[in-house]
Amino acid sequence: ALAQQPCQVDKLKLEACILYANSDDNQASILLESARQLRPRDASIHFELGFCYHGLQEFQKAIDCYTSALELNYHRTFVVLANRANCLFRKNRTDEALADLEASLRISPHYELALRTRAFVNAHLGNAELAYKDYSTIIEHASGPKVISDAYCNRAFCFGDVDEVDIQNSRLADPTNPEPVRYIASALINDGHVAEAIAQMTEWLIENPTHKDRAYQYSFRAEMYASISDWENGINDYKEAIKIMMNSTAQLNYVACAVPETLQTYNDRLNQLILGRDEHLAAMQRL
Repeated sequence: ALAQQPCQVDKLKLEACILYANSDDNQASILLESARQLRPRDASIHFELGFCYHGLQEFQKAIDCYTSALELNYHRTFVVLANRANCLFRKNRTDEALADLEASLRISPHYELALRTRAFVNAHLGNAELAYKDYSTIIEHASGPKVISDAYCNRAFCFGDVDEVDIQNSRLADPTNPEPVRYIASALINDGHVAEAIAQMTEWLIENPTHKDRAYQYSFRAEMYASISDWENGINDYKEAIKIMMNSTAQLNYVACAVPETLQTYNDRLNQLILGRDEHLAAMQRL
């Protein structure tokens, strides 16, 4: 029975996996650092630790961990290379990032993360045609609806003017994806059609009652309401966003590191809208 129980390192790795799956990269990294001390030549620990530091935007630490994972022959080399490339790009080491991406894609030519990152790097460098080609490869070969939808959405902006066909295809590929809806809403707002933009977001919220990004979508719609001084609806949407986040947090045994900051932002904005409403009502009473 004792032989079947996981050792201390495996327990630490499992607990860390649960933590970073729920966005608590900080606590996960602490556990993985302990695991690395106990088993310093375990390539998977170095990779997972790199993943955590990546999420924490500690890019040099992530690069070092990914490099160690490669040196220790981590079995999914193409994944490590693509992740390290993303961090290298964030450190403005573009040539090294592209080299890692090329190496990753030589191993796995249709690996979505490497293609997407290379497309992003090329778009940043002004190589729109190359970015467009990589997004097209994702669309052709990916199987996940969200992945295909995101690729259409990103490809739509490769050449400056928005390709409305790609935006619509993005929605068709994954109707639950909020990204194309936000792009459409933003375009409508820029054209002065705020009511239509609100209608687009309202339709998405009705059709996706359990989506993990609902809190953000409510905050997005709240700002649209605020832009036309519809204080009550804006206030109600921020209250709903806060409630969703509080409920999500309550389901966990800890508070994910990004949640308090987002909740504070939502609460601050809610208070601003309440103040705006009250000032508006006071001004109306003085008339």
